[in-house]
Amino acid sequence: MPSVSVNWSGTCSSVVDQDEMLGLLRQLAELCRTLLEIPTLRHPFLEMMTARRTEHLAPRAPVEWIDSHLAGKIFVNAGIFADQQKLGEECERLHLPAIDFSRADAHQSAFVLDLTEHSSRLVCLSRARIRGINFQIYDPRQLYPGEDRLSFLFLDCPDTHFVSGVICEAFHPAQCPGLIDFAALPRMDWYIRQPEIHLRYYLEEWIDRLLAWVKYYFVRDLDWWHWEHMTNSEQPARYFNTWHDLNQAKGLAKAWAESFEEILSIFMSEALTW
Repeated sequence: MPSVSVNWSGTCSSVVDQDEMLGLLRQLAELCRTLLEIPTLRHPFLEMMTARRTEHLAPRAPVEWIDSHLAGKIFVNAGIFADQQKLGEECERLHLPAIDFSRADAHQSAFVLDLTEHSSRLVCLSRARIRGINFQIYDPRQLYPGEDRLSFLFLDCPDTHFVSGVICEAFHPAQCPGLIDFAALPRMDWYIRQPEIHLRYYLEEWIDRLLAWVKYYFVRDLDWWHWEHMTNSEQPARYFNTWHDLNQAKGLAKAWAESFEEILSIFMSEALTW
């Protein structure tokens, strides 16, 4: 089976809920940071596979806590919004500039299965704020540099309240280019899109548990794509049933903390035995 890019979208407008979730995700981020600091021996073939990609990437800290006010020409990929009809209505009401775009926005890895339809609308904002966390997931193979990060940044814009709390990933042509192909995009200062991570076998089942946890406890409209749209699939439903029983037995705050401890434990087990 080829590798896959998993992407997610959703909205959490409550700053209190955002902070609760980010506080728990901090534990995962710091665990990954610790593992990434341990020297590892990699097969020469893996080194060859990733060297070319790595040399074109700007260095990034393993864990980034971000709270930034953006200004200039900020293009937001409309794919981050769940309600496309509402987006169209709000863009029309607020007279927001928008253009249609029909190409991939990033340089793609070989062998990734990309079933995404590269057709989207780019909405232009003049100012916005992003706050949250972006961090590198530990993978002992280090197969996909630049595509191995989890982003839980929340977008806010004082002029367009309908974007408040939308989960996103943010890129800048110089400060944070990542793998974005800015030459293929209209000229801009910032580019905001759905977060995604590139996986191959490792953590593929685990990522569904993590995103289901985010959906169940904090971001009720979260949707993610992992071979299919996962919102109504059977596996998340089984997690939801388990967590519902845990809530009943221990209360909400203890339940989300205990369920997240299990997520950390499963991650650690896979990370150390892969």
